[in-house]
Amino acid sequence: MEFGATLAALLGDVAAGQDPDRSLQRIVDEAGRLTGGDGAILYLLNEERGRLEKRFSSGRRHESKTVEDLPDTAEHSVRYPIKDRFARVRALLQMDCREGAPDDDEALAFCDLARIVLERREHAVREEALVQIGSA
Repeated sequence: MEFGATLAALLGDVAAGQDPDRSLQRIVDEAGRLTGGDGAILYLLNEERGRLEKRFSSGRRHESKTVEDLPDTAEHSVRYPIKDRFARVRALLQMDCREGAPDDDEALAFCDLARIVLERREHAVREEALVQIGSA
């Protein structure tokens, strides 16, 4: 599937508002496939611990749990921070490429989709908390 068709399929998934974890895994799977290398990893911010931790991966198994533990084992490993609207890093997408870096516009499209899913998920958590407070 070419990038345009891949992006359209992912946009449909994100727009449908399905399970956020499923959407994030699909984004990581397609980002890994795009690189043609060892895969991709999405690290999410654990606010309690103050660090990025691996939550989704595709391709080769990565044993590390945090960004700090992961050596750059791929010849071409690129990382893209995913920031919220306040410019805070909320996640990081790592893509291990076979040759060279992926096209930045394509990689950033995956990051934008992941950001949208993460923002929706955070919104749903806040909404649920307000419902709980309102029904207490």
